[in-house]
Amino acid sequence: MKFKENLEMWEKFPAGHIATMEQLAELLVTAQTSKNVPQSMWGRLRRVLERHAPFDSKTKTKDAERETQRCRCFSDIGIYPETVEDLISAFVKSRNVVMKFDGRFTIRGKNSDANYIENMIYLWCEKLKLFNNKKAISAAFQNWQSDEDDRQLAEAVDRVRYDPSIDPQQTELTKLVQLIVAGAGNPSDTARNQSAAETALSSFIYRVKNHMRGQWKHGAHLMPIFHGRQGCGKTTLVNHLLSPIEGFDSEIGFEMLRDNSSFYQLSKMPVMFFDEMAGIGKADVETLKGVMTSTGRQMRQAYQTASVKTVVSTFIGCSNRDIRTLIRDETGNRRFLQIDMKHTGREEIHQIDMLKIWRSVDENNVAPIYANKQLVQSVQHQQRYQSPIEEWLESVSATGPTKAANLFANEYRHWLDAHYPGDTKFANAQKFGLELTRLNDDGLTNRLSITKKQGVNYYRIV
Repeated sequence: MKFKENLEMWEKFPAGHIATMEQLAELLVTAQTSKNVPQSMWGRLRRVLERHAPFDSKTKTKDAERETQRCRCFSDIGIYPETVEDLISAFVKSRNVVMKFDGRFTIRGKNSDANYIENMIYLWCEKLKLFNNKKAISAAFQNWQSDEDDRQLAEAVDRVRYDPSIDPQQTELTKLVQLIVAGAGNPSDTARNQSAAETALSSFIYRVKNHMRGQWKHGAHLMPIFHGRQGCGKTTLVNHLLSPIEGFDSEIGFEMLRDNSSFYQLSKMPVMFFDEMAGIGKADVETLKGVMTSTGRQMRQAYQTASVKTVVSTFIGCSNRDIRTLIRDETGNRRFLQIDMKHTGREEIHQIDMLKIWRSVDENNVAPIYANKQLVQSVQHQQRYQSPIEEWLESVSATGPTKAANLFANEYRHWLDAHYPGDTKFANAQKFGLELTRLNDDGLTNRLSITKKQGVNYYRIV
């Protein structure tokens, strides 16, 4: 017998009639197993229970309210929750609430958010007169979100876990770089660039996989930057590369580095994808490099107190412009490796098995960036930004030993006025001398010879 029919039968009982225990059990079971019950029917159930159920006469009102409440809970969320934790689990399951790792929610397939869902739970509890402690409900819902993050993260870690039997020679990774890396003019340089790209991509995957499982490899941060013309397939490639960990990456801009509430995502999201590097400023470069080398940073989640959090994110990017024009840092670019990309079609990119590539990288081994350090450095040396002083050194004629002040006034300043007039006001002899010394000491030029007389450096251009 259905709930509605059973209820109508009880409503026809004459005044003073008391139902049997079997009739009560049947009514409660049909009520508990009914779905989408109109609000009015619960009021009717409470009234017939109070009039005709075999309850103690002294407590029949309370018993009727209690049994009605239990039936409503079972009907709506499938259980009668004894704790707020049970309530949250049953409620989100009954509403088909899906939470993504990036914090997005859906309810029965429609977009929603955490605040809306939490308010739904409050109102549901208010309606059923159940768990009137909003703080406890809020705490339980936040803990459910944290547990759900952990569950999804564990699943992703297991999905991309290293498997030595899948691709021991990393042939799929080689296939990828041969498909996308642009020719360098001669076969040996092209082969070197392909090998460096393999190292950069495997190092990226290595760090992401380790950070997803809480094994911190902050020193192994090498950011691959895909460089090529608009429409060459850079964004398609990165999206496909990240497909094995879909939902664990976030596409962002550099304004994130200046926004405290967004900055907090660095302590959670495994991958941050800068789809266009062209907007990066000098201050952004310094912040980016600082984050890449930090184990922890002070961060503040919205509406919470700032605290030091572990940096989880690993960076990847795309650029239409050469990084030498973006990352103008004379001290080097050792945290970045540009992968010059030729035009590659969407179909070609999607034929690469990215999951095979991820599972071919051994997260328990030495970081690829350490195993191939010299290879990476040789490519980075060619990609690094050359200061105006370096450019000038490549074109200036040989000189005898000269003080920095004289060389600056008689030679360099005139060249700087002609080539970089906007930089002239920031240049002076002291900065000029320090930069010449740094270039010489770091082995970045073979055109300088420095001698010291009475504590003063003399610079000879050879």
